[in-house]
Amino acid sequence: ANWYIGTLTNAFEVNSYPRSKTVRGVGVPKGAAGITLRPSEISPYSKGQKTLDGWMEVETARANVTGKTKFELQDRNEKLLILEVRTHFGSTPPYIDGVWWYFQVGDRMFGAALGYWEGDPKADRYLQILKQIVLSVKPVP
Repeated sequence: ANWYIGTLTNAFEVNSYPRSKTVRGVGVPKGAAGITLRPSEISPYSKGQKTLDGWMEVETARANVTGKTKFELQDRNEKLLILEVRTHFGSTPPYIDGVWWYFQVGDRMFGAALGYWEGDPKADRYLQILKQIVLSVKPVP
């Protein structure tokens, strides 16, 4: 599948669909996904938050949260503690499923978000791409 660079400013955004296929008011068309990665400094919800837990709680306070967990993501050289929040967007099914990962690299906090339609058979593949993107974040020497 092809991935396209999105249009967000101050954040890294990729979508599995071209911008011309964006659905007004929804964003992600059915059968597609979007991923964003941003440092905490650009999130209005991180203001005054000194911890990942604090940022996560404030940012997802109004979301339809369906689950929360913590786990370690590991590649050859590093382990990252991931705080994960799962959400549903929309007022009626099918929902857009959201996967929010909060993590720290060095002394900087980051948030990554994945959105796709509920029941999408490619959901596991989207999660693998999210994992690759998150593992690619390295501290600046």
